[in-house]
Amino acid sequence: MAITTDLLNIATSGLRAQQTLLQTTGNNISNVNTEGYVRQRTSLEAEKNGGVGQSYTSRVLDQFALNQMRRDTSHFSELEAYYDKAQLLDEAFANSDASLSTSISKFFASLQTAADEPNNMAARSLVLGEGESLLGHFAYLSGYTQDLESDLNIEFESLTDRANSLIEKIADINQQIKITQSANVKDTPGVLMDQRDQAILELSELVGLQTQNRDDGSTLVYLDTGQALVMEDGTFNVFSISGDPDPNNKELRLYNGTRGVTINLPDTEVGGRIGGLYTYRDELLNDAQRSLGQISLALADAVNQQNHLGMDLDGQLGGDIFTLPTVAGMEYKDNSNLALRLNSRVEAGRANELTTADYKITINNATAGAPATADLTVEVLNPDGTAVTDINGSPLVFTYNGVNAPG
Repeated sequence: MAITTDLLNIATSGLRAQQTLLQTTGNNISNVNTEGYVRQRTSLEAEKNGGVGQSYTSRVLDQFALNQMRRDTSHFSELEAYYDKAQLLDEAFANSDASLSTSISKFFASLQTAADEPNNMAARSLVLGEGESLLGHFAYLSGYTQDLESDLNIEFESLTDRANSLIEKIADINQQIKITQSANVKDTPGVLMDQRDQAILELSELVGLQTQNRDDGSTLVYLDTGQALVMEDGTFNVFSISGDPDPNNKELRLYNGTRGVTINLPDTEVGGRIGGLYTYRDELLNDAQRSLGQISLALADAVNQQNHLGMDLDGQLGGDIFTLPTVAGMEYKDNSNLALRLNSRVEAGRANELTTADYKITINNATAGAPATADLTVEVLNPDGTAVTDINGSPLVFTYNGVNAPG
């Protein structure tokens, strides 16, 4: 078969091809400092009748390396967030000059002095002074950890808002790429893909994620724990945070506005900066707050009980040095009556039995009278809401009937 060769067309196609190559090279040079830009390469094909045929411009990208960078970014951000916050807590509790153990030692030293010199009024006054100082130290640490918790919740709000913005951006770019690529299958919409990859990288700083590239040019995004963020049909899930029953103990959820579905997430397993902050909160901050409360109650109760065994200067039996607090219970939003209030207190002499666990109290029945009584079920829970179990793996649940319940 004879092939007709047109020298003019060959020359023209060559010029067009070289122009395309120059455009690609110029574009690469111009964007050398553009964040998220991926170098492009133009490939040429020969025409059977002579000359250069269709050119194809694609991104020079190693998908495996890109995925590894996202994983490393997420892991680094998680550890960095955990370390930065842990330092703040360490500064308050590990400082030898202002540590709680120093205040406790001074208080017990004053008690020893008063015991050695029971008639010394100055020694007795020193006990009260050191007791007030110890109480102030407990109050300071409690307030400090509450401030850390408040700042943490503000950061949760900010980071989830940022994550939601990136998720929506990725889903929107997916749709643009699908439309662009369907209209021109020869060239890759590199700018849009660069923008999407940059958004995914920024999202990987906030949460651990996995991606799946589709033939239509879209990229699906999932959390490392398996929940979808950006889906094939163009819809997406966004993060929401709320606390029940404790409004300050924020829990992470996914919400799909199209389907109206909410998915609970394992907070400490989402990875990235958000996961690192949740891990810090659950492993360090909450534990510090709970341990601080446990120590203060046990110490105050033990000192009170011991003081009851002695006598004052008038020969009367001793009383309480510290006042044990009454604690208001937190209500679940799905309680049958949100107007009801439940207050609790530590029984004198039994504060040493308290643990750092949560206690979920269910009122099964209330009986009016003098005195009023209530039937209760008490469940012992871990900070994440799961049940504390005994050595046999059975949840710790206790039932109390006829408990005095004064109004």
